[in-house]
Amino acid sequence: MDWNRIPEPDADLLDRIRREPRYTITEAARLAGASPQLVRAWLRGRTTTPGGRGFRPVVPHEGPLLSFLDLAEIVVVRGFREGRDGVARISLQRLRVAHEFARHALGIEHPFASRRLFYEGGHIMHEFEGANPGPGRLSIDLGGQFALPYSVQELGEQFDFDTTLDRLALRWFPAGRAVQVVVDPAVAVGRPTIAGRNLRVDVIAGRFKRAGESIDWIAEDLELDREVVEAALRIAA
Repeated sequence: MDWNRIPEPDADLLDRIRREPRYTITEAARLAGASPQLVRAWLRGRTTTPGGRGFRPVVPHEGPLLSFLDLAEIVVVRGFREGRDGVARISLQRLRVAHEFARHALGIEHPFASRRLFYEGGHIMHEFEGANPGPGRLSIDLGGQFALPYSVQELGEQFDFDTTLDRLALRWFPAGRAVQVVVDPAVAVGRPTIAGRNLRVDVIAGRFKRAGESIDWIAEDLELDREVVEAALRIAA
């Protein structure tokens, strides 16, 4: 089986499972490589002035859990926040306003979880920066054509997207496509698994940490490349 071409479930079912709350703040932060504080502030809003004004929560539900689409957006938020090449880090407040701008421009509830962001987002973010000057860089100028920062562009290669008009994230390869570890909301309740195997990475981590089995033995026993086992252990850490 080509694990880069996993069949899509029924469209209505797929939409529902991608929007169902599945992750705690701690789980989402660990998977996305972000701090729990950043995730909590992004989702719940944070009071930013003595007068009590704060951000509008990006996630509308009140529960403590996040959907797969929420997780995908947090991955992109982390990419925007990296601040590479000496560029000032974008404040979370500014990024939330940019998210709202993109939501209206694209007409999508989860704009940071859409392939359209990676196609059209450079120009959208350039328009936002023109209307809302501030520190940090949300777009880069490629000779008159505008693109997202490289730290965000490369994340688009880690996602599969559906074929609907909104082009929303379908699954995520957190270690890159060369490694067959996938987060698929339709498999194992959205926990990281070995693509095409329905084998959760936390099972692999349990064999390594609790049973004391070596990486080489786990790889041989499960018929996996060593780098896949190593990636599974990193993601499960």
